[in-house]
Amino acid sequence: MKTEDSFFQKVYDITSKIPYGKVTSYGAIARYLSTSGSA
Repeated sequence: MKTEDSFFQKVYDITSKIPYGKVTSYGAIARYLSTSGSA
């Protein structure tokens, strides 16, 4: 469960940095985190 919490924290951290009015995709976030199989 700890690894899962860490993954979700990383996703939250990166998505919170997306500027207001900008969009991205799950795939782009996964590539940024080097977890492309997780998208």
